[in-house]
Amino acid sequence: MFKKKFLSVALTSIFSLAVASSAFAANDGIVAIAAPNQITAAYGLVGQGITGKFTVATTSSTGYAYATVTGCGERYTSSDVSGTNGQYTTSIFLKSGCSYQINLYNYSGGTAKAYLNNWYN
Repeated sequence: MFKKKFLSVALTSIFSLAVASSAFAANDGIVAIAAPNQITAAYGLVGQGITGKFTVATTSSTGYAYATVTGCGERYTSSDVSGTNGQYTTSIFLKSGCSYQINLYNYSGGTAKAYLNNWYN
């Protein structure tokens, strides 16, 4: 009797931890940062079957930057971003279990950043 209760409590605890861990995975993101005239990448974001947020921003008033997101055979490309506070943001559905990557192309005199998050707010 004691073994059955103990086993039941242990399995319930393990299952609860697994569910809690997967719930926190939804608030994940990656960021690529590129210095002037640099190309860089960030990877390893796993989709959770929800809408994510894709943002590209630059700090330079000259030149431009853009980024692409690839994953599960799909490709999304941002508009060119320029200006001191230039920014592009859109929503992307991130398929569950797919791995996503950002490629950032910075052709400006300042720093550019690209973000991909598993949530949109």
